[in-house]
Amino acid sequence: MLRKAERRIKYFIIRLLRIKDKTHKIALGFTLGLLINFVPTFGFGPLVSVVFARLFGGNAVAGLLGGISLIWIFPLLMYLNFAVGYVLLPIEVEELVEDIEGAEDVLEAGVELGRAFFVGMAVNMLVTGIILYAALYIALTHFRRAMLRYIRRVWLAKDKQRSR
Repeated sequence: MLRKAERRIKYFIIRLLRIKDKTHKIALGFTLGLLINFVPTFGFGPLVSVVFARLFGGNAVAGLLGGISLIWIFPLLMYLNFAVGYVLLPIEVEELVEDIEGAEDVLEAGVELGRAFFVGMAVNMLVTGIILYAALYIALTHFRRAMLRYIRRVWLAKDKQRSR
């Protein structure tokens, strides 16, 4: 199972490095596709990531690769959204729960939690987007050929040895 996951990751990296497009479009598409994982899309994340990447001028294939790269960590990203939102908008959850007496109080508690979630999501997307775009743009601009040579020399040689 780990070998299959390793091969899949290698395939996605090779696919990303071999995209024939401008570095800006690749980095933008991958970043926008990955950022969709911070938003609850209810299973439509890869489709939304492609549309989102194309809408803002990024590469659609890179957007798809970014969109499927963190699907497996989605619950952790949702928790991170709540955690960052809670730090920025402190909410006394115990008080909210204790004060619930009617439907209006339930709605008010939901609005408070939703506000914290959306603030956390916006901050996480902004910070992650800036860092990821810059890192990917620099890596693709300066090290793309070196990474492809390394993949050919080391990764593919290891795969050939394993298959023997």
